[in-house]
Amino acid sequence: MRTRIWGYISVGIAGMLGLLIVNFFLQPLPLSLTSPLRLAVFFPIILSPIGLAAGYAGYRKGKDAYSRWGMFSNGLLLLFTQVYWVFGALLFGP
Repeated sequence: MRTRIWGYISVGIAGMLGLLIVNFFLQPLPLSLTSPLRLAVFFPIILSPIGLAAGYAGYRKGKDAYSRWGMFSNGLLLLFTQVYWVFGALLFGP
């Protein structure tokens, strides 16, 4: 159980960031209620490397599936943010 905690942390960070991004695009909760969360596409730049590091630490210790999924999902969230910013700059200008 002790070695799996890093995988749980990594998947938890990815899940939280995924829910913030879904809320940003689909807005099931209006952004006025979640005003500090308007920068939801910015949060993965800060938190995804932390989740990636937690997943790597857990995978190195125990080779469990949660750590692998955490590394994969945090990596995708980090790449999604970069791609979103590049396409936004190309379409709407700097």
